[in-house]
Amino acid sequence: MTGFSELAPGSALSAALGRSVNGSELMLTYAILFLSAAALSFLLGYPVRSLALFLDVVDHPEKRKMHQIPIPLMGGLAIFASFAIVSAFAVTSGSFTFLDAQVRSYLGLMAGGVLILLLGIYDAIRGAQAP
Repeated sequence: MTGFSELAPGSALSAALGRSVNGSELMLTYAILFLSAAALSFLLGYPVRSLALFLDVVDHPEKRKMHQIPIPLMGGLAIFASFAIVSAFAVTSGSFTFLDAQVRSYLGLMAGGVLILLLGIYDAIRGAQAP
C-alpha cells in the first residue's frame, strides 16, 4: 500500500503514464478538473437561465415569498452538464486508467445523477409534492 504522496510504480496511473506519479501531480489534476467544471458551470448558467425564462420555468413571487420578480429555475441543469462534460473528458482522455469495475461505478454515478436531474426538472416544471 502506498501513501498519498507517492503512487506506486505499479499503479494503474503510473503504468498509463509510464512513470511514477506523486500526490502533488494528482492533486493538481483534480484541482484543474474541479476548476474546469466550476468555470463551465458558470458559463452554462446564463444559457440555462435564458432557457428557463423562455420555457417559463420560474418561481413566481407570492405573498409568503421574499423575491419580487420571477426567479428562473433549472440551475441544476448547468451544474450537472458541466460535471458530466468534465468527468467524461477525464474518463476518455487517457489521463486516467480505469478498471472495468471503476467504469461501471462511474456509469452508475452518472445514471443516478441523470435520475436526480430528471426529478429536479420535473419538480421545477410541475412541482413535485411530498408524500
